[in-house]
Amino acid sequence: MNAGSEHDAPIDHPSVLKELSGRGGEFEVDAYTLGLFKQQVRRTFVELGANDGNNSHTRVLEQRLYWRGTCIEASPPIFNQLLAKRPLCLNVNAVVWRKRRNVTFRSFPHHSGLHGHSGIVSLRSREAWSALLHAHPTGYTDQQVPGMPIRDLVLAGIVPRTVDWWVLDVYVLAHPPSPNNPS
Repeated sequence: MNAGSEHDAPIDHPSVLKELSGRGGEFEVDAYTLGLFKQQVRRTFVELGANDGNNSHTRVLEQRLYWRGTCIEASPPIFNQLLAKRPLCLNVNAVVWRKRRNVTFRSFPHHSGLHGHSGIVSLRSREAWSALLHAHPTGYTDQQVPGMPIRDLVLAGIVPRTVDWWVLDVYVLAHPPSPNNPS
């Protein structure tokens, strides 16, 4: 972009914050994020668990402040949506994991009512998966997704060495490894 273009002008934060505030949920997070970074344009981000690109904590930075970054999403079906919705990002279908190995990701169809329960198979016990599937019989797909430590992602150039804003989806905190399967 040329110096002096419309993208160099600071955005009108009071009107944007007013637009986003009071709408609840993700919009409140967007308003908070914009308020946090005020008029810092053209920075970098990494989002782990970028979801479909709309349900994302960096989308507003990209759209309103012209930031660029890396979006990492584990779910293969959701990753395909991310590719379509966030073409300006470096989008990666992977899991940040403690060591390099493939990880099994279980996906439920969106219409199944279990879509929100999709996740890394080893982060739930067999008993928990069985109970879930017994209570809600539905089909699912298990797919292998590359798991890599952050260090490997940086060395491969997927994640830049300098990042202004890291966003971490808290899935692991919500579903810790079971004692029987601590992968």
